[in-house]
Parts: sequence; structure tokens; C-alpha cells
Amino acid sequence: MEETAPGLNAVASPVLGPNGYPLGYVVVLGLASAEATHETGPLVALAGQALSRQLGAPIDELLEPKPARGETI
Repeated sequence: MEETAPGLNAVASPVLGPNGYPLGYVVVLGLASAEATHETGPLVALAGQALSRQLGAPIDELLEPKPARGETI
């Protein structure tokens, strides 16, 4: 939030490949308010997930909650 220039904000999400490793990212950069940036974040995350899924990343497995040590689900 405004780390580079006043009023300039960015939201990003990784794009993963079939092996689950990052290939790139989706980014939205612009002169937007902090509130608009916070509202955009979940949409950018969904876009990154959708693109990753199309590229063959195991998104559902990666997003699945993992049990804590000694805990069972």
C-alpha cells in the first residue's frame, strides 16, 4: 500500500504450474483508494487460482486445510 508512490497501490496473486510451483503472477496496479484495493484483493486471488487451475496446478489440494500436528480432521 503506497510503498512506491503516494496513491499507487497493487494487489497480486501467484499463478502456479502443474507442479504447484509459481510460474508468474496476476497483478492489478493503479491509483485506487486503500478501500478499493482491499475489495479487489479477493477477486485477484480468485483470478490467480482460476488461471493456475487451467494450467494444471493442483489448486484444490493446495487450498485444502492441513491438520495441525497430532490433529485429525
